[in-house]
Amino acid sequence: TEEGISVEEKILDNLIKLGLTKWGSGVYRRDDLLVQNKCKEAKVSHGLLEVFFISNKEDVAFYQSHKKEIGQAIADGIIDGFGIRKIEIVDEYSSWIGSVANAEKLNVRVGPGMKYSIVSVIGQINVEIFGEAYEDIEKTKKWYNIKVGDNVLGWVYSKYIKMI
Repeated sequence: TEEGISVEEKILDNLIKLGLTKWGSGVYRRDDLLVQNKCKEAKVSHGLLEVFFISNKEDVAFYQSHKKEIGQAIADGIIDGFGIRKIEIVDEYSSWIGSVANAEKLNVRVGPGMKYSIVSVIGQINVEIFGEAYEDIEKTKKWYNIKVGDNVLGWVYSKYIKMI
């Protein structure tokens, strides 16, 4: 029942830029595939993306030599198609230890911003800060990417972390 195909078109555009232009590139609606019919019956939004045919040696060779680029092209297409802002993390970030301050409990989110869902709540503990990003283009709302022990938890608002 979905009308739009903007996400699929963004993915396809990115893949074509990499050189995947063979075999009738396009976005097609089909109802003759079992997996798609199962998803449709369950009322699950779905799509099938084929980037190579295992029976074609040239396709397999192209895929093998461009795996990372293909994966990034697909991810970028999803990000662009849904209008999600990419998180820009500072490269070569030197991690440091901080502690939760000014809060009894602190929400840990999937991404750097209030719009991201909460994945955990932590108390007043020490955390390792290994990245930072801004929620806004003006760079006024800084978030830290944190982990506790070996577990990467997510993002917390910098106002609630102090360096120790």
